[in-house]
Amino acid sequence: MMEQDFMRRFGERLAERVHEAQVDVFVMGPHVPPRKADSELSSSARLRKFLIQRLQSEGYAVPPDLKAVIALTEKHLGKGVDLATVEHTFAEEVDLLIFIPDSNGSAAEAGYFAGLTRLRKTHLGTKAVVLLSATSKSNPGYVALGPARQLRAAGARVHYVNYSHRNVIWKIVENEVADARSLKVVRPTLGLRL
Repeated sequence: MMEQDFMRRFGERLAERVHEAQVDVFVMGPHVPPRKADSELSSSARLRKFLIQRLQSEGYAVPPDLKAVIALTEKHLGKGVDLATVEHTFAEEVDLLIFIPDSNGSAAEAGYFAGLTRLRKTHLGTKAVVLLSATSKSNPGYVALGPARQLRAAGARVHYVNYSHRNVIWKIVENEVADARSLKVVRPTLGLRL
């Protein structure tokens, strides 16, 4: 009887902690100009826009673009701070990194973070998910063979997806957010910083 009561209370407390855990997400990928119609965007930019909006509508903290992040970082670190430092600093603070490396800039971004995971042995790879175009599985280029492979070696989950299959991708992201939320609850208990 006492064991059952304890297990019930324990389960309730754990469920409450998981429910209350705020998950912060950084979605990186092609630039999404705010005034462009979806029909004018690439499929990967439409996906990034969709994920940002969907995550925000579900109550997750996601910056729509880097302008506010850059301004805040410059306020505290000075005007001379570079974009790589801004993104690295921000990435350290969030719970989940989502890469959509389907443009020159976003490929460079993925490469930068892959280099960080290799050189500094940081934990960034373990909180990253990479959404690669399904076409890169049969015809792998630099991103699939370079940054994505390195991020995977550092613990990232790499998925080959059709960027227009939003519901399939949303399920992947939803599962990743749930895992990030669980880790956020467990980390303090274990004394970990991930």
